[in-house]
Amino acid sequence: MYTIQKLEHEVLQAIKGVTGKQYSPTVDELTAPPDPKWGDITFPCFRIAQGQKRSPTEVATELASRIEPRGFITKVHARGPYINFFINAPYLARHVLRETSLLGSRYGTWSVGRGKRVMVEYAQPNTHKAIHIGHVRNLALGLSIVNLLRTVGFEVVTASWHGDIGTHVAATLWGLETFHAGETPPSSNRGAWLGAIYAEATGRLVSHPEEKDAVAALQKKLEARDRAILARWRETRRWSIEEFKQIFHELGVVIDRAYYESELESAGRKIVADLLRRGIAKESQGAIVVSLEEWELGTFLVLKSDGSTLYATRDLALAEQKFRDFKLDRSIYVVDTRQTLFFKQLFKTLELMGFKKPMVHVPYEFVTLKEGAISSRQGTVVTYEEVRDAVMRVALEETTARHPDWPDRKRKKAAWQIAEAALKFSMLVPDVGRTIVFDIRAATSFDGATGPYIQYTGARIAGILRKAPRLGREKTLKPDGEITLVEKRILFMLARFPEIVFGCAKDMRPAPLAEYLFGLAKIFSEFYEAVPVLKAEPRERAFRLALVQSVRTVLENGARILGFEIPKEM
Repeated sequence: MYTIQKLEHEVLQAIKGVTGKQYSPTVDELTAPPDPKWGDITFPCFRIAQGQKRSPTEVATELASRIEPRGFITKVHARGPYINFFINAPYLARHVLRETSLLGSRYGTWSVGRGKRVMVEYAQPNTHKAIHIGHVRNLALGLSIVNLLRTVGFEVVTASWHGDIGTHVAATLWGLETFHAGETPPSSNRGAWLGAIYAEATGRLVSHPEEKDAVAALQKKLEARDRAILARWRETRRWSIEEFKQIFHELGVVIDRAYYESELESAGRKIVADLLRRGIAKESQGAIVVSLEEWELGTFLVLKSDGSTLYATRDLALAEQKFRDFKLDRSIYVVDTRQTLFFKQLFKTLELMGFKKPMVHVPYEFVTLKEGAISSRQGTVVTYEEVRDAVMRVALEETTARHPDWPDRKRKKAAWQIAEAALKFSMLVPDVGRTIVFDIRAATSFDGATGPYIQYTGARIAGILRKAPRLGREKTLKPDGEITLVEKRILFMLARFPEIVFGCAKDMRPAPLAEYLFGLAKIFSEFYEAVPVLKAEPRERAFRLALVQSVRTVLENGARILGFEIPKEM
C-alpha cells in the first residue's frame, strides 16, 4: 500500500468514525482545497447533510469538532460545508521519501493486471501512403497506453494493422504507372514518395472521374493476385514497410505482431459467406450488409457490390485472429474518433456472430493543420520526416548554443532526446477528446507545458545532485513546523504519483500524467527559487536533497511511461 493510500484510508476512517454506518465516504470525495492555507485534504458534507436534512455547514462544523487528530492528521477544521484536514508534514515526508528511495524506478507500479494478457493495436499506417503528423499522435498515444498497462501489471502484446490492399493501393499503383512510368524511385523516403503519388492520383480522379474505372479494374487484379501487377505491389509494399520499421524504431515503438490486410482478406470473405448463410447479413443492391438498425447503428457494409473486400471484411477476420494467436483477455484498438461508429458496428456484428470477447475502442481526436484537416488524398500532409527534421533543427541549435564544446555526436544525441520529448509530449498533453491544431513553431517551443521543459527540470536536478556533498547517514527530516508550504506541496504531489498512474491506466488516458509532470516541474521551479538547497544548513540540506532526488525519480518514471527520457545534461 502506497503512502497516499494509507493517508486517504486514515482520513476516510476518521470520517466514518463520526458518521456511523449510515454513511460511507469514498476516496473520490477527497480533494485538495483551493487554498493550501485552508488545509491539505478537504471533504464535502453535502451528501451527508442531504441524508440528514440539515445544513451542510452545520454538519461540517459538528463532524470536524468530533474528529481526533492522529497519525497523518494533525488538525481538523470546518470551513463552510467542508471538513479540512491538515497533514503532519514531517510524517508525510518520512514515508514518501523512504518510498521513492526504496522503490526507485518501480515507484508508481501496481500489480492489478497480473496474470492478464491484453493486446493493444496501434501503429496503423497504410502502405503506399506517407506517415504524417496525425500518425504520430497515434504512435505516441498507443505507446503510452502500452507503458501504462505494463506499469500496472498487465502482460501487453503490441500489434499493428496495415492496409496493404484496397482502393488507396490501387490508386497509388495506377498513379505510378500513369504519371511516373520509368522513373527511378528516390534512394530514401520512398514511402513519402508513394504518398505524394497517391495524393496526385486521387486529385486526378476528382477532376477526371471517368478514370476511376481503371483504378477499380486494377484493384480487382490486385485482389485476384494477378501476376502482372503482383511484383510491383510487393516491391512498393516493401518500401512502405521498411519506412514504417525505421520510424517505429526512432520513436521507440516495438510491435510484437504486425498484421496486414492482405493476409486476412480470404478469411474475411469466409466470414461474410457465413454471415449470409446464417441470415445475419443480407444482399442489398449487390453488396453484402448487416442491418444494425435495431441497435441504432445503421447498416454495416461488409462486401462491396463488385465483390471487393473493404476494411470491415478484413477487421472481422482480424478480431478472431488476434484472440486465436495470443489467447487474450482483452483486445484494445487505438484508432481515431472518426472510426467510432465503425467499431460499434464491428463489435455488434461480432457479437451477433457469437464472438463475445472483451474488445475496447480507444478513440482520440485527429490532428489538423492551420489550413484544415490533414488528408493524404488532398495532399495537405505534413510528413513525419518534415516534422522530425524541423523539431530536430531547433533542438540542435539550442543544444549547440548551450554546449558549444560538446562533440558533435553528443550534441546530436542530446538534440534527438529533446526533439523526441517535444514531439511526443505535444501529442499527449492535450486530452484524447481534443483536436490538435498542429503548429511546428509551437511544438518546438522550449517554454510552458512541453517535453523539453520536463527534461530541463530533470537535468537541472541532476546538476544539483552532482554538486551535492555526500549525504552519509544524516537524518533527512526536519522538526514539525519547519517544512515550508512549497515543500509540503511537492511532498503531496510525489505521494499522488502512483494514483495518477493508476487512474491513467484505468482510463487509458495519458494526458493527466503529462499534466501532472508539468505541474511537478513547475512547482519544483518555485521551490528552487524560494529556498536554498546546496547552501542550506546541513540538516535542511539533507532533507532538501532527498526531496530533490525524489522529484527526479518521479519525473524519470513518468517520462518513461510517456515514451521519452530525462537526460542528465541539457
